[in-house]
Amino acid sequence: MSTLDGTEQLNMMQDMAILYQNIDHLLLNMPKRAIQFIASRTGEGTSFIVREFASLAKNSFGKSVLIIDGNTRNLALCAFFGASPDITLVDVLANPKLQISEALHKANNSDLFISAIAQRDAAVYGVLDPNTIRDLLNSLKEQFDLIVIDSAPALSTADGLCISSSVDGVVLVIEAENTRWPVAEEAKDRIAMHGGNLLGIVLNKRQYYIPDFIYKHL
Repeated sequence: MSTLDGTEQLNMMQDMAILYQNIDHLLLNMPKRAIQFIASRTGEGTSFIVREFASLAKNSFGKSVLIIDGNTRNLALCAFFGASPDITLVDVLANPKLQISEALHKANNSDLFISAIAQRDAAVYGVLDPNTIRDLLNSLKEQFDLIVIDSAPALSTADGLCISSSVDGVVLVIEAENTRWPVAEEAKDRIAMHGGNLLGIVLNKRQYYIPDFIYKHL
């Protein structure tokens, strides 16, 4: 994940605040919400955006925040925050003896919480149905104001897309000046096909890695 200098970090925080406020406006009637961040393909910086967005929501807006690391191919956010996902959300759902609190971990040097959706390299598609995911997120909303989900890329696997219909909104992350718009269009279409509420697009990896929340539809 990228490290920014002071000026870049300030710019990032300002843009994350705009992103947060735009989402807040679109989901005004949902004081507690689950937001999915998903890229079209690998390497577009979704985990970085999730980390910055979650930190901003906690530190600047005073929200209680849970990050769900939903990309089981690398579980990058669990690694970044020093969380060992011995028990995951899928484990809790599969074993009634486990408590959901056992899958929640305090992120190192942070007031954020983090959880892995499943063990590394485990499949999610076909294991969790939309109703089960929705019920799980509603249970987590009893403890957290904001749930931010880092998902596997839309064009790489269906693991992220199977979550899209169960969250309150989806943000598509696109690598500026690298990802072709037909690829982004295909990702957008797959999100819609799976019942996702696309809130907008973040153009990542522009100058200083500043994202730009563009508009609701491509």
